[in-house]
Amino acid sequence: MKLIDFIVCDDIRQENLGKMTFVGVYQDGIEFSENPEGSLFPGLLPKLCFYIRFLFEGQSADEMELRINFNSEEVARNRGPLTYTDPSKLVSLIIQNANFPVTGLGKFEFHLTLYSNKKELAKFSPAYSLSIDMKK
Repeated sequence: MKLIDFIVCDDIRQENLGKMTFVGVYQDGIEFSENPEGSLFPGLLPKLCFYIRFLFEGQSADEMELRINFNSEEVARNRGPLTYTDPSKLVSLIIQNANFPVTGLGKFEFHLTLYSNKKELAKFSPAYSLSIDMKK
């Protein structure tokens, strides 16, 4: 089983003919400017979306869990069923979180687990992380 893509962005839209549009793809960080009142945190990202693709290579999963840690502490967990038509092809997963909290400066890390019949099948912790910094 291989993790092919792990993209974090502001929005994901499915277009005609199976194409995907990614809006506001994050590189490795978000830089905030201080607001006029001087306080920045806690804040919210209106939406935080994930596009994840796998190649199952003969295996199949029926459930997934994405854990999101901020400064090593879990701040969100998305768990649910996986549905797909052909496990021999790339399997795409789209996860959208609304009003995602940002509580300070630091780093988001992501941990994905796939399950088959309630048993852990594979774990992925992408090398990708998302830093929260102040604009210089």
